[in-house]
Amino acid sequence: CAILLREMLENFLKQSRKSPFGFPLPQYTWGSASVQAGVASLSLMYYQDTGESVFLDLAEQQRDFLLGKNSHGVCLISGFGSNFTKNFHHQISYLSDLPLTGGFASGMVSAKIFESREITLTAFDRFSRFQSKKAVYHDDRNDYLCNEPTIANNALALFLFAFFDQHYDLEKQ
Repeated sequence: CAILLREMLENFLKQSRKSPFGFPLPQYTWGSASVQAGVASLSLMYYQDTGESVFLDLAEQQRDFLLGKNSHGVCLISGFGSNFTKNFHHQISYLSDLPLTGGFASGMVSAKIFESREITLTAFDRFSRFQSKKAVYHDDRNDYLCNEPTIANNALALFLFAFFDQHYDLEKQ
């Protein structure tokens, strides 16, 4: 199992080195943030199981991307930092006009995927200057591709950040 996991992580690492922000796949997909949290989690589990730190940088890179070190400078977890997701595709949050602090957005998608869904944004796109063919992100309640919080994403994020907090020396950074 460790051999197969290592091969997968080597592929993610190789791909992340081709991306200016370390994205571990050839293109942004629907649910890209969960892919990144998953890759980071696998990297950390590999470290825990083998003691080999070869993929810790990959885990850090994915974590940092989710926290805002990305093409749009946005933290995908609401309420963290100064530039974070505010307008989730979440009916209760929208109707009650309450923030969804701690909610984890779905992340960037390619322009091709976004355009194929014909989504109409409800407000000015505050990230318009950062949009590209490779990476699109909208902080808009209508954009379910980029801005839908999911239980699966939040569970991965909880694992990821709890692991970093409990098992990894964050002081080295």
